[in-house]
Amino acid sequence: MDIYDIRRTNLQSLLDDRFKGKKARLADAIDRQSSYVSRCLSTGTHRKRIGEDFARHVEKALGLANGWLDHQSGVNEPRATYGRPASDNELTFTENMDPWDRSEPIADDEVELPLYREVALSGGGGRTQVVENNGAALRFKRSTLRSAGVTKESAACAFVEGESMEPILPNGASVGVDTADKQIRDGKMYAIDHDGLLRVKFLYRLPGGGLRIRSANPDKVEHPDEDLGENWPEKVNIIGKVFWYSVLLH
Repeated sequence: MDIYDIRRTNLQSLLDDRFKGKKARLADAIDRQSSYVSRCLSTGTHRKRIGEDFARHVEKALGLANGWLDHQSGVNEPRATYGRPASDNELTFTENMDPWDRSEPIADDEVELPLYREVALSGGGGRTQVVENNGAALRFKRSTLRSAGVTKESAACAFVEGESMEPILPNGASVGVDTADKQIRDGKMYAIDHDGLLRVKFLYRLPGGGLRIRSANPDKVEHPDEDLGENWPEKVNIIGKVFWYSVLLH
């Protein structure tokens, strides 16, 4: 087996083990087109050899040790290191959000996005307001923003609380929000500020200018549709359309 076959075999293993066989996800992670990845993995006449520069690029993009792709499994195999080392103030996510430490410099392929959250109002009797918390941010892959057509300036993140969006978004899931996209398109998912509550819901327009707020499981008694009249903008502020989400499995 020559070096090109070894690299192709290792890339295929990464695709199967880390990306569940989905070439589009691997392509996004290494900032290449899916067709390019397919050629690299092909064994046919139109296959693309994985050269030195591209092999090192893949390793860097995926957090692998230098030279990882060049070694056959079990034969002087370097240790794979995914993401960053854990720390006391670690935040752990799947997919495009990795464990990180605020003391580490931001990587070239990352951006820091603001995090929306609820805060209690002083003397508000339990009331809250939704704020863009500039004191906390999440690191996000630039390639994901490019693929979604979202600019860094309009991107933000939020967390989902509760069970109303299960099984799509379990409690604790994180979402990426395009704050520049607030136009309601029926059945799309949006982050909203609903009278001080940060919510992620499906939105629908209603006749007469009304708004329907829908959970992922509206048939349950505790999560019915919420239909608001034409004055809904007085209570609901659309933060932006959800373009990405990640679920942390326990």
